[in-house]
Amino acid sequence: MLLLETVDAVFIQKDYLSDAADSKYAKVYQKAGIPFFFIESKKSYVPFVIEDLSYEEVPDLSPDMYASGYYQSGDKAQFWGYGLYNDQVNPANIKDAYSQIFTTIASLPQ
Repeated sequence: MLLLETVDAVFIQKDYLSDAADSKYAKVYQKAGIPFFFIESKKSYVPFVIEDLSYEEVPDLSPDMYASGYYQSGDKAQFWGYGLYNDQVNPANIKDAYSQIFTTIASLPQ
């Protein structure tokens, strides 16, 4: 089992997005105190933090985003979207998106 206190962030890949949107995890995303990044989700962070919505029910809210991030500390929530240059999927653009994500993580209070 992953101990959330030992990591700086959690990345959830495309193959696990539907499972990650299960309502039992919504409180984890809201109370963990670390950011979560949903890779290749076109649905933003919405299906992950709203308990009554399944991943499949939510329309594509961020069709131009490669990844979405969500972080909640106390009552304050933040979210981010990361696109790919010219919406082109290639190694350089994906690397750039991850660099932006890591910069976001580094900017958050410890």
